[in-house]
Amino acid sequence: MINFLRKKGTSIAVWLILGVLALAFGLSFGLPTQDIKLGGGGLAKVHGVHVRPNDFVYQYNAVSRTMGIPKDPRFQEQYGVKEEVLETIVERIVYAEAAEAIGLAANTEDAELLTRDGKLIVTGQTFPFLGSEQEFNYSIFSGMLREWFMVSEPKYLEIQRQELLARTMRDLLASTIGLSEVELRNEYDSRENQISLRYIQFPSVYYSEIVDPSPAEIADYKDGHIEELANRFEAQGSRFMKLPAQLRLRLLAVARPPNEEMGNDPNHKDITETANQQARDTIENARKRILGGESFASVARDLSTDAGTARAGGDYGWITVEGSGSGLESVIDETAKQLPLEEISAVLEGLDAYYLVRIDGKREGDVAKSDAIEELAYEAVKKDRGKILAKQAAQEALLAVNEGATMAKLFRSPDVLGASAPGIEQFALGQELARGPAVSAGQPRVEETGLFARGRAIPGIGANADLTQACWKADPSREAIDEVFETAAGYLIAGVENKQEGTDEGFTESREQLYRELSLRRGAPILAKFGKRRCLEARGRGDIKPNNSQIKRQLAYETSDTVDDSGKKITKPYAMCDRVGGQGNILKLSAALAGSRQ
Repeated sequence: MINFLRKKGTSIAVWLILGVLALAFGLSFGLPTQDIKLGGGGLAKVHGVHVRPNDFVYQYNAVSRTMGIPKDPRFQEQYGVKEEVLETIVERIVYAEAAEAIGLAANTEDAELLTRDGKLIVTGQTFPFLGSEQEFNYSIFSGMLREWFMVSEPKYLEIQRQELLARTMRDLLASTIGLSEVELRNEYDSRENQISLRYIQFPSVYYSEIVDPSPAEIADYKDGHIEELANRFEAQGSRFMKLPAQLRLRLLAVARPPNEEMGNDPNHKDITETANQQARDTIENARKRILGGESFASVARDLSTDAGTARAGGDYGWITVEGSGSGLESVIDETAKQLPLEEISAVLEGLDAYYLVRIDGKREGDVAKSDAIEELAYEAVKKDRGKILAKQAAQEALLAVNEGATMAKLFRSPDVLGASAPGIEQFALGQELARGPAVSAGQPRVEETGLFARGRAIPGIGANADLTQACWKADPSREAIDEVFETAAGYLIAGVENKQEGTDEGFTESREQLYRELSLRRGAPILAKFGKRRCLEARGRGDIKPNNSQIKRQLAYETSDTVDDSGKKITKPYAMCDRVGGQGNILKLSAALAGSRQ
């Protein structure tokens, strides 16, 4: 071994200490205690190479560290992680033997050079174990062997020598798949050409909240869409059947100051009483305005502090006040039970706020088809008009940007466009209501996608062919692309925040790695068939000899999920070579699935 991987004069005592440390780290890493042995029979003999329990420990730790395999025993048992770990060891030796059989070679010095570059190979994939700018450090390397992998330096280098041979054999097989320079450049560009956008979404549902369909609009919609509404009723009929007693509630709330202690502050009581009186005056004023002829909806949008209903004109939807109640304050439920239809309540004093309520409808049991179609038409009118308003808001926002406003400045203002000119902002569509502090979810705001590659779905937006095509043609120096884009949720405007493109120099530097990755990807079926056939043939000749009793113990999982009638653990059947050729694909899948759950 060359000097940077070796310290001369290591005593027997030091190696004994390292052995004890390795054992301790192995037990703490989460492997069952039978996985670590200081002797005894091996798990298999593959082309003359003994696969022992400590080889399994190394491979288990290596794939866990590099791929992020979760330690949960149930998860590991479900995906057969231990079986896959053993198979990747066998696959490595099978490919290395195939390489040597045709005259390929790799020696310890090759493994040392790989290590000096701060890289290791696991299941054919190359991983860095040092930071990109960090030079090789023997102390870090030896600590990694001792603490991470629990393997001696000579054994580690021999494994890496085998991995190099196996990778060379895979590369040779994959090289039979032809790849053109155009394909390589396209792959490089798809990775390196990235863009990020700033954008503002105008969701249709946000604007539909401010729509109050008139009876005439609903009637017109029914006349023009009666067949569509009938089909919708058939599809959604269950929502109108066997209903408990329900009320359609409209609510206006004015928040009261919290009743909390403020230490020894002598002014706290006066401040609280003043704020409470202001809230009381506001709710009384709201009731006078409604009784004076203003609509409940317009006053609620103006004064209500309930974020969930203010923009919708106080429309809370259908509620059940019997039994456990609606979940609102009890004073609301009790009043709603007695309140006649379309009558405004007196001011209600709750714990959190003062309230006005109105009941707009009552129903129970099966809703008549005509009433159900009326409700479906009402919803459809709101949805259609909401989409129109969303598009109008997006167009006016884009106009303001084209006249010199920035997106960030535009949507810090209290109205939709930050402008005094009349337009869609008269509907109080911006970040705050005119006088009420309630803020609805879905309000337009500036967002950023982060960098994404060309041809990929746009983060936060999804697939949008028109926007994707336009953003790559757009001038990054402009605040926004001069177009309003339709999405599944409504409309949006967008501008280029950052744009990165690949270079000829970058392609030259990346070409070798790209060629390997693409050829291996396309050659995966060939590699899988080759590896499995070689393994099965070797097992048939006796060149691969599994020790089934040792394997059964090694692959046991510390779970009680699968037991027979007597309580004895049932282990899944395993036959060596079943997964050889997959290059640890199940390990990669399990790691990806575990990551998606976090």
